[in-house]
Amino acid sequence: MATLIASLDWSNSPLGPIESWPQSLRTTVSICLASNFPINIIWGDGHNQIYNAGYRVVCGAVHPRAMGESYRVTWASAWPAIGEPFERALAGETSYLENQRMFLERNGYPEETFFTFSLSPIRDESGKVVGLFHPVTETTATMLSQRRTRALRDIADRAGRALVFDEACALLLTTLGQYGSDLSFALLYVTPPRRHGGAAARNVRDPGGRAARAPRPPALLRRGGRGLAARARGAQRTGGAGDGPDSPLRAGVRGPLSGAPGSLKRGRSRGWRRRARPWLRQWSRRRSARRDWIGRDCCAGRSRWTASLLTMMG
Repeated sequence: MATLIASLDWSNSPLGPIESWPQSLRTTVSICLASNFPINIIWGDGHNQIYNAGYRVVCGAVHPRAMGESYRVTWASAWPAIGEPFERALAGETSYLENQRMFLERNGYPEETFFTFSLSPIRDESGKVVGLFHPVTETTATMLSQRRTRALRDIADRAGRALVFDEACALLLTTLGQYGSDLSFALLYVTPPRRHGGAAARNVRDPGGRAARAPRPPALLRRGGRGLAARARGAQRTGGAGDGPDSPLRAGVRGPLSGAPGSLKRGRSRGWRRRARPWLRQWSRRRSARRDWIGRDCCAGRSRWTASLLTMMG
């Protein structure tokens, strides 16, 4: 950055050539360039900028044009957020803003950004404000991540309060509407359950052997909580529905559908047993033979020990 500053023709700017810069400006620029923290020096009546390599990242595509340019010109898109703090700093009052939201056009398009920064007056030997010291740190990634995480949390929290399916959908769309900056457009598709010709109709049967209707989400949600679990357990014990012919559990407890986790696990278990059956038979025969051999050996040893004991006693 020092090379870039030295290569610019400052004689056409309000600051004049580098050789004529006051010592206060030279010292401030030296401190700025030596720091790794993003710092921008705003100097003179033209509010010309001199910044370091850390601030170059903040500038984006406006670098290197922003070097020596007026602060008002470079950040005109952010002026609704930074204009008042800037004017207060020129009046001699330090301004500090944390996670300030602003829209910048630093890469050719409006961009939502967040910054934590301060604007502190720099005074000359007479006490006059001749410039501003402007350290900056960008917090855009952190703020967006927190806001989007909060959106997911609100969706889960509010939708979980719904008692019926339609209410859950309404709460979902209402919550999404509050986060228009992250999700400007959303459509919620609700597909009806397949009743004829689908996997559910072919695999789910009622106690009479007829294809049962797939359970509708609103009915299942109305029977939520402990009541639903109790009806499911009762239906599994009796092999039928939990409470009446119109119970939504009729289709849900008659065994898993094709491709369901339960059916997949059961199929894998049966396949493993079928493949391992010959090995299991062989292992069982060897185990039985070993038990017989151990039993005979123990009986023979017990008989010898008893005969020896009787001989000693006689």
